[in-house]
Amino acid sequence: MDKFPIYKMVIDDSSDTGLNAVALVDTPAIERLWMTFNKDSVLDENVNQFEFAVQSEDRRIVTGPLLIANLPIYRKAEDGSEFYVVFDAPTIEQLVMKYHKDGFQHSVNLMHNGQQVDGVFMFESFIIDSKRGISAPSGFSNVPDGSYFVSYKIENDEVWNLIKTDTFKGFSAEGFFLKKLITATEEEVINRLRQILS
Repeated sequence: MDKFPIYKMVIDDSSDTGLNAVALVDTPAIERLWMTFNKDSVLDENVNQFEFAVQSEDRRIVTGPLLIANLPIYRKAEDGSEFYVVFDAPTIEQLVMKYHKDGFQHSVNLMHNGQQVDGVFMFESFIIDSKRGISAPSGFSNVPDGSYFVSYKIENDEVWNLIKTDTFKGFSAEGFFLKKLITATEEEVINRLRQILS
């Protein structure tokens, strides 16, 4: 991992910060693809997704991580500065609670275009928590506690066709967050986690 600064993303419950939409994207910043569920899905542990040949369209479900706890995500600002951001487990729990409380769970767009897409809705979400018996789905066994998974039903034919043809491969979080520079000690922990997840 390059030696760019690492910032912890945080939110303030009393402000407009937080997660307010999910985008279906071609390249998720978290570098993890979703799983697509059809009758004939086959698990491939090496790529953290289900490869599929669509022979049955009865379910049209996509499931995958939206936020992975402590995973450094590369960012490049408009001014050219480069850095990483991370969401720790307590912040993920805080923002998920606020996200649902504010009713944004059906706010979905394509490639962060800002236009809500019809016929795509969240029906399931959970935070991985081994103490509570909530494990990561098969194919994501290396995803740490505190990570946030979502499942969407895809009723929109155009969007489903784009998923089947691998145009969209994962989720991307959208919202407003505050940044807090991570200390050297915290950075060592983040680097170790990054190596484990690689």
